[in-house]
Amino acid sequence: MVRDEVFDEIYSALVDAIDLDGTYNASVLSYIPSYKFDEFPVIVLSQTSYRLHNETLSKSEKRHSITIEAQIFSIDVDGVDSRTIVNDLSDIIESVIQDDFGLGLDMCEVIPNLDESVYRMILRFNGIIDDDSKIIYRE
Repeated sequence: MVRDEVFDEIYSALVDAIDLDGTYNASVLSYIPSYKFDEFPVIVLSQTSYRLHNETLSKSEKRHSITIEAQIFSIDVDGVDSRTIVNDLSDIIESVIQDDFGLGLDMCEVIPNLDESVYRMILRFNGIIDDDSKIIYRE
């Protein structure tokens, strides 16, 4: 996976936003975990880059894919539905990615899972980033 300055900034902002919310004790990861999670929701951030060149400016198209997975979760005594958890977390993520970084939401899709107790959603954001100034443009 490609990691760069923009990826690191987005990753840090997501960690801060999720920690600040603190409701679900979610973990933000930059890798796919090799273990089955069952105690907390998992958010996995990945990035793909494509170099775009023209005569005057060098730009990169960045696509950030975020996978959110959650099971039914207990807060205090009450159980919280996994769909509620994922939807709440996706709202926080969309706010950070769109408002703070100006990336556009390309896709938001619920992905079926063999284990029906796990609810999974994938969000994909993209933008064009000037390689010199690191300014982000929506497509």
